[in-house]
Amino acid sequence: MIMKLDWDTDFFGYPVGKMELAASTSFDLTEFKKNAEFFSMVYLFSKEELSDLPDCFHFADKKITFTRDTERIENKNRFSSIRSFKEKNADSLLDLAMICGVYSRFNLDKNFTNNEYKRLYTQWVNESVTRNIAKDVFIYKKDDKILGFITLGEKNDCANIGLISVAEDGRGKGIGTLLIKHVIYHSFLSGYSQINVVTQMDNVDAYKFYKRNGFRVTDISYIYHYWNK
Repeated sequence: MIMKLDWDTDFFGYPVGKMELAASTSFDLTEFKKNAEFFSMVYLFSKEELSDLPDCFHFADKKITFTRDTERIENKNRFSSIRSFKEKNADSLLDLAMICGVYSRFNLDKNFTNNEYKRLYTQWVNESVTRNIAKDVFIYKKDDKILGFITLGEKNDCANIGLISVAEDGRGKGIGTLLIKHVIYHSFLSGYSQINVVTQMDNVDAYKFYKRNGFRVTDISYIYHYWNK
């Protein structure tokens, strides 16, 4: 069964659907194409890698979900450069938002031709700073320059990291780790026992970063984009 995604359809301007597979043996290509007739594109999520798909399918992502326990952190002075972002205008975060989406399937799939990636990440960061899809947004600021930010929300009764990004000239200084430690502690104080974050398997640096900060892999999904052209 393909489910219509109303938000994606309205945002992208063409019919978008989603289908989730529990196992590759349950995938009937003929039936799928019949059901996908009225969609311009369909996100196909599978717990197993699918083989021998025709060219109308684009392998978009191997999505990794990381989880770790929250915890109290005693040395809170390390967070002195981190504060909640209170501005309603997200313009100062947009360049950083584009950096964190480099490995996004909406950027890597070149079948998107209407600037979907930039529009989508702009929307996400705007919706985050207005607290529509995030509970809080934290920034790392030094000498009046924002060198990193992280968004924190809730998903499936767990704290959830939405976006995290560090400026190019802030790399290698531990800013990303400070932002992660801060939201782990903040989530602990907010009563959450676990915190989740999603990244792409191809994003090797992010994979190593989360492992280094105590996260463990709890889910893997293969995502394909079906383009009905």
